[in-house]
Order: sequence, then structure tokens, then C-alpha cells
Amino acid sequence: MNQSHPRHIAFESVPNFRDLGGYRSPDGRAVAWRRLFRSAALHSMSRPDFARLQEDIRPRVVIDLRTPREPIKQREISLLGEMGARYHNVPFRPDSPDYLKQETELFRDATDLGELYLYRIRQPEFGKRLLDSLELIADPNNHPLVFHSVWARTGPACSRPCSWRRRV
Repeated sequence: MNQSHPRHIAFESVPNFRDLGGYRSPDGRAVAWRRLFRSAALHSMSRPDFARLQEDIRPRVVIDLRTPREPIKQREISLLGEMGARYHNVPFRPDSPDYLKQETELFRDATDLGELYLYRIRQPEFGKRLLDSLELIADPNNHPLVFHSVWARTGPACSRPCSWRRRV
């Protein structure tokens, strides 16, 4: 992979902010640099880091994979609005309050998250959310785009752009 930009972008207040540019699809094409980013939660981003995000990356769209019940979003939504970025909440967890117990029993012996993601995609509400997020990611008018979550829920959204037929 010819890396023309840094993969990891260091922010003081947000860990694991990465450019997904350069990742290759099975047919050899690559995700364009500086178009698609993934991160840990932006809710903890400091004002100076938000200013840097606005100046260096200039996201048009931010997809938040957290549930609507996580109240720490309000500050983030306000700051994103100030920079002109559109905010979309597409939670990557089931609506059922007992989903964790159900999934723990079903996937007790799972060796990777792929099995869990495939199970979730087959659930109507989760599959729809995944499609919604992929449609946002695929639209070049939404780039640069950042998607994030508190935990490691970015896998399904992160993996698909590398296999699309058109360049993202």
C-alpha cells in the first residue's frame, strides 16, 4: 500500500482516529485518501481538537454509531453544527434491552466479531441501519466523512467500502 497520508491522525482528546484511505478491495481498487475516517467517540474531543478537525479534515458528515440514549452526544452535535458538518445517528446495536444476554448465549464460543456482525445484519432493524450508514458513506457529496463509536462497533461500516465496485 502506497501511503500518501498518515494512517493514524493524532488528536490529544480522541484515540484511534484513522484515515481509511489506501485500503484495497478484492479487485485491486483502493479507498481514496482523506475521504473516509473512523474514530473512537468524538464526544470527548476538546475544543482545540475540534478546531483542528474542522481545519485539517473538514468533515461534511459524521455518522455516530452510538445509541440515542447516550446523553453525551449533545455537546458533540452542537460543535459539529458549528463547523457545518451534518450529524447522523445510526446505532449499531439492537433495540432490545436484553440483546446482550441473548448474544452472549448465542456467541459464547465465537472466535471473532464477524459471526456476531453477520447475525446482526440478518436482524431487520440492524440490517436497515447498516444499509443506511453505507448509503451515507457511498455518497461522494458526504466526503470527507467520519464515523465513530464509543466501543469497537465500526467494523461493519469500515469493512464494506473496501469491497465496493466504485471508488470511495
